[in-house]
Amino acid sequence: MLLLKNEMTNLSARERFIKYDNYTVYWKGFIYIPFTHSGEASIKKFIKKIKEMGIQEAIQLLHGNFFVTVIDHRMNKTYSFIDNSGLFEAYYDNYHISTSFLEIVKESKLNTKDLDKRRIIEFLNAGVLYNKRTFFEEVKKIDRLEILVSHENQRSLHYKVERDLEPLEEEFFVDFFAGFAKSVENLSVSVDLTGGIDSRLLATILDANDVKFECSVSGSNKDKDVAIAEEVAHKLNHSLIVSERPSTIEEKEIEQLFYFCDGLYEIFNAYSGRNSQLQRSNREVDLIITGAGGELFKDFFWLQDFPQYRKSTSDIGKLFHTRISPIKFDTNLLSEPYAPINMNYSEHAINELSKYEKNINTKTYDQIYYFYRMQALAGRLLTSSSSIVNSYSPLLEYNLVRVGYNLPRMKRFFNNFHREIITKLNPTIAKTQTTEGKLTVSSEKLELMKDTSKYVSDKGVRLAKKVIQRILKRTLFSTRYHHESFYQSVRALPIATETFEILIKENIIKKNKTLAEVRDEHLGRIISLGLLIKYLKTSN
Repeated sequence: MLLLKNEMTNLSARERFIKYDNYTVYWKGFIYIPFTHSGEASIKKFIKKIKEMGIQEAIQLLHGNFFVTVIDHRMNKTYSFIDNSGLFEAYYDNYHISTSFLEIVKESKLNTKDLDKRRIIEFLNAGVLYNKRTFFEEVKKIDRLEILVSHENQRSLHYKVERDLEPLEEEFFVDFFAGFAKSVENLSVSVDLTGGIDSRLLATILDANDVKFECSVSGSNKDKDVAIAEEVAHKLNHSLIVSERPSTIEEKEIEQLFYFCDGLYEIFNAYSGRNSQLQRSNREVDLIITGAGGELFKDFFWLQDFPQYRKSTSDIGKLFHTRISPIKFDTNLLSEPYAPINMNYSEHAINELSKYEKNINTKTYDQIYYFYRMQALAGRLLTSSSSIVNSYSPLLEYNLVRVGYNLPRMKRFFNNFHREIITKLNPTIAKTQTTEGKLTVSSEKLELMKDTSKYVSDKGVRLAKKVIQRILKRTLFSTRYHHESFYQSVRALPIATETFEILIKENIIKKNKTLAEVRDEHLGRIISLGLLIKYLKTSN
C-alpha cells in the first residue's frame, strides 16, 4: 500500500478498503472493535465513532495489529496510523506513506550511499532495527502514538491519547477475551500451540469462550514440544497440525524470504513461520493467534535479577547481554569505518535503553521488553504474516499489557498468573506437564509442592544457557527455528557467497575474510543485508 498525494496506489490482494458515509477507509492487517465482527463491520462502527467523539478518541476503541488510512471527504483530510500497541510496521518520508519499506525506498530512489552505518551495525548484531528505525534516516516507522494527517498536500503530525500503562484490574484480562471471541466468531482461527505455558493460556481461555480453532505446532513428532501440544489439543478436543521444522532451503526461497521480511529482519528466523503460514493459507485459515507477549505475565524477562524483583536500581547492561544481544558480531570481520562502530555498539545500545528506566528494576525490564524489543521483533513477524494470513498476539495488546505490567511481583513469580487462570478454567489442562522444566501450570497445593524444585532447576538451566551463550559466542541446545543441519546447507548455496562478496565490495566486510568465519547466528544477517544492497542497486 502506498499513499502518494492523498491517493492510494499499488493495492494488493491483502489490503482492503470500504467507502462509507463520506469516508473511505483502507486497512491492512487484523482489526476489530470488541464484540463486533472484525474487518468491515468494525471499520463501519469506527467511522460512526469518529463522527461522535473525533478520531483521536475513536482510535482508542480499535484492537488488533494493523495499518489504517482514513480519508474524510468532507474535510478533504487523510489520517494514517497503526494499532495502539505499535505492532504493525508502516513507514513514511517527506513524500510517501507505505506499508512496505522496500516500496518506499524504491519510490524515494534511495541508494547504498544513503545507508546509515550505525544501523547496519545494529542489524548485524540484532537481526532487526529497534526504536522504529530503518536503514535510512529519511524513512521512519510510524510510531504507535502518531497520526499522520494530510490536508491539501501538506503533512502534519498529530498524536493519539496516551494512557502510560495505567493499572487495569486483573478481571479485565479474562473479560477481554469475551469481546475478542465475538469478533472472530465468523473466522477460521488457528492457534500456535507449543509445550509452553503462554500458548496454553491462550488455547484454554479461547476454548472457554467457545472460539472454534485448530492448533498448529512446528517441529518433529519426536519433539517433546510436539508431544505435549498433542496432549493438550486432544484434551481440549481441538485438532493439531504439525509442520516439520525445515532442514534445507532453496535459493528462490531465500529471495522470497527477503521480500517477506521487507528487508528489515533476519530472514532465516522467519523461515519456519512463513512455511507454517503458507500451509495455513492453503487450509483457508483467516487468523493465526500466537502467544507472543506471555513474558509480560511471568518473570521470564527478570530472571537475571532473581530473586530481587523490587530493586530500586536496574542492571540494564546485564539485561542487554543476557536477553537482547548475548553474541556480538565479530569486529574482526569488519572494515573501516564499521569496526569502531561495532566495538561501541553495546555501550551505545545500553545507553539508549536507559530512557526506559523506572522506579523498580522489573518495571524497567518490562518497558524494554514491550516498547523496545517486542515492537521490533513481534511487530515485524506479525506484519510480514499479514501478506499471507493475518496474525495476532493478544497478550501484546496494549490494555492487556497494562494488566501484566501492574501485577504484584509475586503474581508473576512461579507462573502464578497463568496457574490461577488455567486452573480455574480447566484443571485437567493445568495439571498437564509443560516443556518448561516439566512443570505443570496448576495452582492446586499438591502440584505447587511438586513444581517448586522443578521451577528452581528450570530457571537455573535457562540462565546457564545464556551465560554459556555469551562466553562461547554461540547458541547451544537450540533448534527453535530449523533443523540443526540447516546452516550447513545454507553455506553451500551460491547466494550465501554472493551476498558475502557484496558486503566486501561495499567495504563493510574486510577483503581478506571468508564466509567460513561468520558464525551461524549471524549468517542470515549477512545474507539479508547483502540482498538489501543488491535490491538498492537494481531498483534505481
